[in-house]
Amino acid sequence: MISTPAAGRTPRPACRWKIALVFALLAQSALADTVCVGKVAGQDVVTNGLLAFAYLRIGHELSLQKRGPNLYAECPSDNSRNWECEEPTGWWELSEQGERLVGTWRKTRTGSARPIVLQATTRSYNDVLLSANRTVIGKPMRTGTVGWALKKELRSGVALPVLLTGPDPAGLARINAALAKQFEAAAVDALTMEDYEPDEKVLYADERMVAIGGTTGFDGGGAHPSEFFSAATWDLRTGDAIDWEALMRPAADGAVDLSRSGSFLAAVLRELQRAAKDDDGSCLSGATETMQCNERVCADVPRVEGRTGWQMYPTPQGLAVAPDVYSEAARGCRGETVVVPWRDVRGGLKEPSALLPR
Repeated sequence: MISTPAAGRTPRPACRWKIALVFALLAQSALADTVCVGKVAGQDVVTNGLLAFAYLRIGHELSLQKRGPNLYAECPSDNSRNWECEEPTGWWELSEQGERLVGTWRKTRTGSARPIVLQATTRSYNDVLLSANRTVIGKPMRTGTVGWALKKELRSGVALPVLLTGPDPAGLARINAALAKQFEAAAVDALTMEDYEPDEKVLYADERMVAIGGTTGFDGGGAHPSEFFSAATWDLRTGDAIDWEALMRPAADGAVDLSRSGSFLAAVLRELQRAAKDDDGSCLSGATETMQCNERVCADVPRVEGRTGWQMYPTPQGLAVAPDVYSEAARGCRGETVVVPWRDVRGGLKEPSALLPR
């Protein structure tokens, strides 16, 4: 409840502006939190309330900063580092007319006015943003029966693989449906973040499976940019995603004995130890230090419910594993892999699998 001054009493100056601000917020337009579509200065626009918006032709998100009654400055995205917005790219003056926002746009505060007409919509902000996607398909590539190409969204610059041919049409369709969702999510991230640059490619393909992955750098306007590595493998005949870690016998909690046979996790850590000897002072040796490994045991291997969550994908020689135990300071090491030979992968399986190369 908002208290008002007693009759005959004048509120102190320090209180007057606070009371005015509260009433101004309560009086804020009902459309301030609504997705709207329409035109601003002749350009198709989608707004996410009165906080963020995008010119659909360009796609990259901008923000609106309130500078006075019904007056908004057109600024870089709230996810950028230009929070002060000392040089707005435009000025909006708005008023509400039912389920519409109307007003004028000016390049400068005293520039010529151009019309704004925005209409509330039931569509989501991301749905409208994606509806203006402009995509091209790159040069086809092939390994055996598997063909693919890079699909690129021109506004965001996002490019991810799409499968063109495979041994089973139904499996191919399921995989491409999953890739389409990933593509749309990446396009939205690239259009609404300061920077988002996925570098995904086909990592492996044979007549049974295909793996796609890579490192994605991103900058959401926080303390510093970051990056992550991801890899996904699909069964080409069924279209199902392959969870490599789920196929393996779970390792017991606690320290991992590197001499243990039949343990996939022990096999991964043995390969890591071997690689770290030739990688002194770099990424893989840093991973062994973090997990407190020596020739016999790794004492501190992070797991949640028995799973490491490490990214894995097939190679001709074996299963590549990225032991991601790196801090933000060492984020450039994410995606560094060791390869577990297929014979050791088979030894760690819960049951035989026809997916593994013969």
